Amino acid sequence: MQITRLRLLGFKSFVEPTELLVEPGLTGVVGPNGCGKSNLLEALRWAMGETSYKSMRGQAMDDVIFAGSESRPSRNTAEVTLFIDNSDRTAPAEFNDSDMLEVTRRIEREIGSVYRVNGKDSRARDVRLLFEDAATGARSPALVRQGRIGEIVNAQPQERRRVLEDAAGIAGLHSRRHEAELRLKATEGNLARLSDLIGQLAAQLQAIKRQARQAQRYREVSAKMREVEALLHHLHWTGACAQVEHEEAAFQEALAAVARETKTEGEALRHQAVAAEKLQPLRDEEAAKAAVLHRLSVERDALEREEARAKARQAELETRLAQASRDLAREEEHIAEAENMLRGLEEEARRLAESPLDQEEMQRRQAAESAGKAKLAGLKTELAKLTASVEAIETSLASAELDEEKARAAEGKLRAASAAAKLASQERETELATLIKLLQPPHDWSPVVEAVKVTPGYEQALGAALGDDLDAASDEQAPAHWRGTEGGRSDPALPEGATPLSDFVKAPKVLHRRLAQIGVVPAKKGRDLQAKLAPGQRLVSQDGDLWRWDGYSVKAGTETAAGARLMERSRLAALRTEAQAAQAQAKAALAEYEAAVGKAEAAGQKTKALRQEAKDAHAELDRVRDAIAAETVLEGHEREINLRQERLEAIAAEQELWQKRIANAKEQIATLRAREEETSADLERLANLPAEIDQRRAKLLDSIAAAERDRGKAADNLALAETALKEHEKALREVQEQLAAAREARARSEARLEGARERRSDTSKTIRDQLDCAPEACLALAKVKEGAPLPALEEVEARLAKLRGDRERLGGVNLMAEEEEAELSAKLEEMEREKADVEQAIARLRQGIASLNREGRKRLLEAFDSVNGHFGKLFKTLFGGGSAELKLVDSDDPLESGLEIMATPPGKRAQVLTLLSGGEKALTALALIFAVFLTNPSPICVLDEVDAPLDDANVERFCQLMEEMARQTDTRFLIITHHPLTMSRMSRLYGVTMAERGVSQLVSVDLETAARLRDAS
Repeated sequence: MQITRLRLLGFKSFVEPTELLVEPGLTGVVGPNGCGKSNLLEALRWAMGETSYKSMRGQAMDDVIFAGSESRPSRNTAEVTLFIDNSDRTAPAEFNDSDMLEVTRRIEREIGSVYRVNGKDSRARDVRLLFEDAATGARSPALVRQGRIGEIVNAQPQERRRVLEDAAGIAGLHSRRHEAELRLKATEGNLARLSDLIGQLAAQLQAIKRQARQAQRYREVSAKMREVEALLHHLHWTGACAQVEHEEAAFQEALAAVARETKTEGEALRHQAVAAEKLQPLRDEEAAKAAVLHRLSVERDALEREEARAKARQAELETRLAQASRDLAREEEHIAEAENMLRGLEEEARRLAESPLDQEEMQRRQAAESAGKAKLAGLKTELAKLTASVEAIETSLASAELDEEKARAAEGKLRAASAAAKLASQERETELATLIKLLQPPHDWSPVVEAVKVTPGYEQALGAALGDDLDAASDEQAPAHWRGTEGGRSDPALPEGATPLSDFVKAPKVLHRRLAQIGVVPAKKGRDLQAKLAPGQRLVSQDGDLWRWDGYSVKAGTETAAGARLMERSRLAALRTEAQAAQAQAKAALAEYEAAVGKAEAAGQKTKALRQEAKDAHAELDRVRDAIAAETVLEGHEREINLRQERLEAIAAEQELWQKRIANAKEQIATLRAREEETSADLERLANLPAEIDQRRAKLLDSIAAAERDRGKAADNLALAETALKEHEKALREVQEQLAAAREARARSEARLEGARERRSDTSKTIRDQLDCAPEACLALAKVKEGAPLPALEEVEARLAKLRGDRERLGGVNLMAEEEEAELSAKLEEMEREKADVEQAIARLRQGIASLNREGRKRLLEAFDSVNGHFGKLFKTLFGGGSAELKLVDSDDPLESGLEIMATPPGKRAQVLTLLSGGEKALTALALIFAVFLTNPSPICVLDEVDAPLDDANVERFCQLMEEMARQTDTRFLIITHHPLTMSRMSRLYGVTMAERGVSQLVSVDLETAARLRDAS
């Protein structure tokens, strides 16, 4: 059996699939330090069943899996396969059916290893024995790792015996002997336990025999009790039959009484139904009369409100008419004032045009010119000031008149806006009051929906999700309430894609857990996600679709009371805001209107004051001009003409201005007159309204009086009918009470009858259950002849009580004692037979262990002689002389003794191995290892840098020895080395490189083929 090939995948640094051919002769493995050469030896040992992770240079067995590098991720599995040539059919029987064996060990991270042989799962023990029987294995001396030479040198003699065991080929015998010893120990333990069980069963058997005798006595007393019980049950059954006959007669009498009372009740019901039929038309009539009266009352209230509105409108129109009259008078004053100013200007212009200047007058003026020059200068200065003042007043007056017109126009607009705002505020308040009344809870408990705030657009979703549950209160005193519960953390999560409804709803804490288990999803995804819901969960869409975990679904658009109430509550909140805004707007409009009225009045007062001021300023200006005209002495006729002409032009300008004012005033008067006419027309229309309202009120009062009389009459008729109905109902109740009493009596009688029948049935069932016979057979079971007098019930009960006391005094009785006695006897016999079988098995195991020991001693002594001979020869070859021998020490039994090495290098005296130099120790240990190979050649020998401590001469002898052994044996050598001499003597070389950091690769060179090619060339 030869190992031909090694394949690695993901093992340590060999991440890629790597194969190493193990061919005859010497195969060298070279490479720099740290490239992964020793991983090949560890892969061999790991595939052969190595179980120590420390031997694999790791902290756990998972460390043999490639751990990753800078450029490659880690792996989760590692695999090593050994290809074995089994053409000589020397493998164990279970694997000996094939010429080629593939032994694979595979490990998966955090799971463990599995073994396969030719693709079939195998046990680690079978794989280990496969290699141990072939003189190799994970702990074989043929697999010499780094430091192994030192371990052999420093090992105790008992540990060195392993070398002889491998040479003798008894490693498999040792494993089998160890298993046999474990089986022997387990079998001896089973024998001890079996002996204990046999002793316990023997004691139990004695106790069971005593219980069997007691059970026999118990059965005799029980048989007598059965006869007495049969007689007692017969007496009970005959008494129950008599009671049933008596109760049946009473029940028939109760049935007849119920029939009589039922007939009486039918008559009373007929009379009550007739009275009830008469009552309904009267109620309808009374309701109709009351409805007519209510309608008339509503009309009367509406008429009074209409009258109040008419009076308010009339007062408003009268105020408006008075204001228009005041405005007309003011505008007429403006016109009269302007006409007076025009007449004064026309008179002045006429005087200027009619007063020619003659020569005499000019001379007189020239004479007075010098006297009035100083006074004239002051008057001109005053004239200039007055002219500027008049112009400023005229400008202010024009602006004030424009402001007054704007204020009056704004007053009209704001009056209409204030009325519209007031009407809108009243409409909002009316709707708000209606909604508040509709949503007012009918009890004192505030529903939890009062504290819920919903994101706009999600009202239908919340209504579909919770429904009428929103009407429950958060107060635990309420009949229906919400209470906070623990356990939210352990609740299942919503399916992926669902958003909790709590993200869109602000609610009290008691609803948080419920809302967290409700998901909001698009309508098209709800049906698909419904199957993923956990118990208690549900999904909703924004439009109101519902999907529940138990399969219940509701489509959007289905009207729900909860959804409607949520919409109304949302509308209520909006209405409150709108009502507040409308009230604020109405107040603001009223304030603006009142401010506009004040502004209009102030503008009118300002205009009036400016007009008076302008009038006074013009009068003062005329006075100054007259004074200047009287005091001015013209220097010449031309100057007088110029002054007159300038004045005439000024007068023309003033006349044009006052005419414009008159035109504006007339337009304003026309507007005011039209407004006054409109207001007067409205007043005229309203003038007749009070009379019409009085007339309508009178008619309504007459109608209301007639309706009240009709309603009173209908109410009286209804009261009479109700009184009659109550009398019939009272009579009906009396009859029903009598019927109920009769029915109760029947029910009691029926219950007694049913009880009697049940007692008879129970007695019969008890007889069948306890005695397993019909009630009629009790006398026969009691061994009483037919017709014989029966004892009294009390006597039978006393006899039964005595027998029960006798049986109870027996204490606890095992009725299965006889069967248990038979079972224990059979079981005890079976255990005695099993004990004999176990004792025979122990004898066979001890005989087998002795046979294995004899075979092991024989093989070990034979191997010792052969290894000792080879060791002496190899020692002389490696050292070039000297002598060495092996000795068995510490025990006379070869299987328990140790192995000591005595070496005498050339020129030195004999001494133990540990006293030699480093190189001598290495050569001696190599001689021992090669001696084992010559005695019992291993299929493969791996030497990991064993030539490191040797000098060149010893390396040369070491290589010659390996070549010689390769020729003499079938062992295939795999040498891991750094020494150039060793490399040169190899048949082929494998190089291990690490071109990529952390990843090992294998390359090969066949040196023998290369040498032949060189010689041929």
